[in-house]
Amino acid sequence: MKFVFTKSVIFAALLVTVLGMGVAFNPGQAQPPHYTLTVVVTHTLPAIGQVKVSLFNSKSTFLKSPLIKKQTQAAPGGKTILSFDNLPAGDYAVSVVHDQDADGKLDRNFIGKPREPFGFSNNVHVKFAPPPFDKAKFTVDDQDQTIVIDLDS
Repeated sequence: MKFVFTKSVIFAALLVTVLGMGVAFNPGQAQPPHYTLTVVVTHTLPAIGQVKVSLFNSKSTFLKSPLIKKQTQAAPGGKTILSFDNLPAGDYAVSVVHDQDADGKLDRNFIGKPREPFGFSNNVHVKFAPPPFDKAKFTVDDQDQTIVIDLDS
């Protein structure tokens, strides 16, 4: 069977292609805005090991399954800065660990209290258990945002 390209077949194929592109690239369907979250971690002296920052976006995943994890060498001067780009508006919470010995885990003493500095967004201080998501959450909504987390040691 031989297929013949007629003007109507070519026009129909072109029309389907253009309409398909119109759906994909319709300027009337604006993408939701995205923002940058900058996390400033203070009190990371001495400048050894790694600072690990985890970003969470729900109560069900808080401290279990981060949306994004980042780590960097602890910066001299007691201040380490990390950014999370292209975030949609929403509620988030951050946890930070200064893994001073760079062994990949938060070292604890015999009763389970952390021996390495840690912190949470909103600078929620804890005594016996991590805070709930609702205490650590903050909202990213209409502009880029910077938060400062002071580590407990």
